[in-house]
Amino acid sequence: MQNSGRFNRYVQIQQRASTEDSFGEVVGTWSALSTDWAWIKSPTGAAASEEIAAGGAVSSATISVRLNRFREDITAGMRVVDGSVIYDIRAVLPDYATSEYTDLVCERGPNQG
Repeated sequence: MQNSGRFNRYVQIQQRASTEDSFGEVVGTWSALSTDWAWIKSPTGAAASEEIAAGGAVSSATISVRLNRFREDITAGMRVVDGSVIYDIRAVLPDYATSEYTDLVCERGPNQG
């Protein structure tokens, strides 16, 4: 069994949702899928990257988030919210060998947290 002390962040997993505003227009929003204890292991092997976007340098970091339970309902495109910090989920790596945890490869962009 894993060291439960490492799972010291209570994070929310969010998925895209849509609602209608008062004018009948569809508006994209985020809704909570679940809350889980997590170990934010940041950064992964590709720690930080510099990209040129819109004529300027943009920095982003790849982060590894391990959830303390096995999940198969999380997909790339969802996001992890840790307080005021938002991580976009890029890949989901469930632990199929022991079904104990789920690793999320996430990206924290320059305008987040």
